[in-house]
Amino acid sequence: MNSNIGKVSVDGTSYWVFPNSVLTAKGREMDNSVLALALDHLRKEFVMPQPLPTIHMTSQQRTHDQLVHLSKCLQHVYIGSSAHVLHILASVLKAIHFDTLMEKEKFVSILNVSGPANVGKTLACAIALKLMESPGLMLSRCTMSSMLDYAHVFKNMLIVWDDPRNVSHGQLSSIVHEAFNGIASGTITKGRRQYNSALVIGTQQPMLGMEYTDNNVATFTRLSHVHFKTNADSKFNFEREKDLQNSLNQICGTVRFFIENTDYDKAVVDDIYEKMSVHDKIIGRALRVAAIDKFFMMQMAKLMNWDEVSVDAYFKETYIPFLKTSCSRVTPFQQFLMDVAHLFENNVDIPSTFFKSRVIIDLKDHGPTECFALYSKSFFEFLARYFDSLAYTKESIHHHVKTSKIGEVSRNVSYKSGNAVIIRRSIVIRRIHLEKVLKY
Repeated sequence: MNSNIGKVSVDGTSYWVFPNSVLTAKGREMDNSVLALALDHLRKEFVMPQPLPTIHMTSQQRTHDQLVHLSKCLQHVYIGSSAHVLHILASVLKAIHFDTLMEKEKFVSILNVSGPANVGKTLACAIALKLMESPGLMLSRCTMSSMLDYAHVFKNMLIVWDDPRNVSHGQLSSIVHEAFNGIASGTITKGRRQYNSALVIGTQQPMLGMEYTDNNVATFTRLSHVHFKTNADSKFNFEREKDLQNSLNQICGTVRFFIENTDYDKAVVDDIYEKMSVHDKIIGRALRVAAIDKFFMMQMAKLMNWDEVSVDAYFKETYIPFLKTSCSRVTPFQQFLMDVAHLFENNVDIPSTFFKSRVIIDLKDHGPTECFALYSKSFFEFLARYFDSLAYTKESIHHHVKTSKIGEVSRNVSYKSGNAVIIRRSIVIRRIHLEKVLKY
């Protein structure tokens, strides 16, 4: 009797076991009696999802046509962000090949889907679960224990943990590290639990809502990131949502279709990773995760007749820039100093109303010290206008200066404003730290 749903191994042979069907590892249907599923035992041990994952048998051509129609509907609804949805759908293939990834890569990244309300995050995840023929694996606001139970019982499946509640950042970090490598986790009531399925975590803030720190970067590199934004070029078209729902309701047979028509080619991923390695400021593990994601996005795009050029554009224009700010080898404060140094080296005219390159401040921890001073509100707005994107926030620099004692965060500094002088509460930082990165 088998106590797992999904891809299981019996005496060295793999099968796909569902409540209504059993398939070979290659997707061929078998006699259900060959491998019985212990549903009664599972229902006693766990609160099982409703409905349970069940697969459907249909012709490959019909499933392909349905996927092509779905891709068109998605692009009509997710205007400017359809590639983000394709990235989420690629997690279906990561789930199906979960055991292969663990064998060849020794990890499977956790997908963090983030963004403000009403951009279609939950719907996109629901579409992914529909393609996995397991809509019941959408866990909304459930406990960590319930999520871990599902990750243990379901193998090579996709689990969406939407809007985790009562979970600290430390707990989220531990979950990411354990799930990334499929590590077993011990519980008092139910013993050891194993991460056997791909995991999606939905939050409003990117990077699980965690602050960018040296310690948290190790967590961010274990994530795949899909962050939706709302701007003039990106919106959710509610008028076409009904067409999308109708297309989604007609889809069936996708699990078997994906099993039979997709694989994992490590050599191709190696080639993608090598090309991405030119971005040497991004931590290597994050680039490897990105290479795997791009491989599966290209496979999904091909099956859905999606423009594969858009996948390249998404990684070049959206994903790699995101990694440069979230998974950089350079800390946010180091990047901040480099940006200030860049302004100096290029003789950029910084208004004297909010920046002072040299000022002597009597610091509490250092005594009279040469510093540079900035009125944070205006200076960070100036940086945001000058640079395309910032790898730090005003709050992160404020926190670093305050905790590392390299300056102070609330000192009165005088600035020139025409013929007048204005006093502003400012951040002051020891100039020696800036001079370490200046080229002159």
